[in-house]
Amino acid sequence: MPLSTGDATFAVISAIVYITTTVVGTSENVLVCYMVYANKPLRTGPNYQLVSLALSDIIVCLIPSSMRFILTLESLCGRKISITGMTCEFQLFILYASLCTTVLMSASININRAISVTNKTSLSTKRNLNIAFIIVSWIVGNAYGVFKAIAGEDITCNTFQPLSPISPLATKTGVGVSFICFLSIFASYIVLYRITHKHELAVAASLQCPGSQRRRKPLDIATLTTGVLLLAFYLISYMPFTILSLLLDVGLADRGIHCANFVVSLACFGSLINPLIYTLNSNQFNARLPWKKNAVTPIV
Repeated sequence: MPLSTGDATFAVISAIVYITTTVVGTSENVLVCYMVYANKPLRTGPNYQLVSLALSDIIVCLIPSSMRFILTLESLCGRKISITGMTCEFQLFILYASLCTTVLMSASININRAISVTNKTSLSTKRNLNIAFIIVSWIVGNAYGVFKAIAGEDITCNTFQPLSPISPLATKTGVGVSFICFLSIFASYIVLYRITHKHELAVAASLQCPGSQRRRKPLDIATLTTGVLLLAFYLISYMPFTILSLLLDVGLADRGIHCANFVVSLACFGSLINPLIYTLNSNQFNARLPWKKNAVTPIV
C-alpha cells in the first residue's frame, strides 16, 4: 500500500537520520573510546564517564538505529512498520535501555561537573561519585528497558496491538526520567554559570592592572554558550519523543507510526551529537585527535 505524502516524507527523513546515526555516530563514539584508551593523560574519572556515555551511544547507533533503518526502508517499499513477539520485545529493551542510559549519563556528567567546580568535595569523593553515576545510570537504564519489554508492544512496534495494562505506567516512568534529566542539566549549568561568573568578576578586576593580558575569552560566556547549546540539543533530540509519548498516554495524539518513527530517529540522532558536544570539541580531546598527534599540547 503506497504511503501518503506526509508519511513518505517522514519515512525518507527518518531513513536518512538512521543511516547517518549508524555510520557517523558509531565512528565518533568509537573514536572517543579509542582516544581515552590510547592517551594516558585522558584516563581520568570524568573522562571515564564520557567513555560510559560513548558506550551507550554506540549501542544506540549500532542496534536500534540500524534496525529501524531497515524497518523504514521496508515501509517505503509498501510494507507496514510492524514487529511483534520476541523481535518487538528485543527492540523495546535495546531501544529504551540504551536511550535511558544515555540521557541518565548526560545528566550525571553535568551534575558531576557542577559538583566538581564548587571545590567542596575531596578527590576520593569525586572518584566515588564518578563510579556511582556510571553504575546507577546503567542499572536504571537497563531496568527501564526490561520494564518496557515486559509492558509489551507500543508505538515503536506497531499501531494495531492493544496496549497492556502496565504500558501507561512504563510510559509515565520514561517521561518522568526524561524531564528529570533535563531539569538536572538545567540546574547544573545554573550552578556552573554562577560560579564561573563570580570567577570572571575577579579576573576582570585583575585585568585592570598595568601589563595584564586583556584579550581572552570570558569563561562565564563560554559556560553559558555550552549550557544553552546542551539544553537546545536536548529539547530537539529527546523531548519530541518524550512529549509524543506523554500525548499518546493521555489520548491527545493519534498512534501514527511514521510520526513516531521520526521522533525515535531524532532520539537516536542524539547519540551522534553527544560525542561532539561533550567530548571531541573539548580542548583536551581536540588536541589529541589522531590526525593532530604532531600538535599535542599539554593539559593544564
